[in-house]
Amino acid sequence: MPFYNILTGVLLALGLRFAGSQSPVVRDLLVSYLDQFLRLSRLPCPHYDARVTLNSVRNCLDVIALATASVMAGSGDLIVLRRLRSLHGRTDKDTPFGSHMASHMAIGTLFLGGGTMTFGTSDLAVAGLCIAFYPLFPGDVLDNKTHLQALRHLWVLAVEGRCLVARTGESVVG
Repeated sequence: MPFYNILTGVLLALGLRFAGSQSPVVRDLLVSYLDQFLRLSRLPCPHYDARVTLNSVRNCLDVIALATASVMAGSGDLIVLRRLRSLHGRTDKDTPFGSHMASHMAIGTLFLGGGTMTFGTSDLAVAGLCIAFYPLFPGDVLDNKTHLQALRHLWVLAVEGRCLVARTGESVVG
């Protein structure tokens, strides 16, 4: 379990470092780990130790999904969306409210501002993302002991507008 948590922390740091960059290299790396954790989360758990490990793997899966979505923020990337839709569709009794919240945050991040916004990497932006994506998710809807729900909205501090203006060489006056 410590290996999974350390690896997830590294992947979250990578996601925060390249937040909003839409780098295909970083996306492919994060998606490969997302696929591996998806595979691990679907393994059967016959005994108590396996269930404890599965709980940790599912928490790591939620954090990696958020890290992947933050790299591709505002892009609506189809490769990432396919993985996030599989996370969104979990309806078993073992999936806590926090996992649903994390998958919804990741999908919202992926389509940030309908493609007109993305995440910045300033100090304030990274701090806001770090607090908003803090990897401690609630167990149920009324759980306010482990995290303060208002802090989940600090991702707003990282949002930057994206604007592409196409000009021809003749239209530029200068």
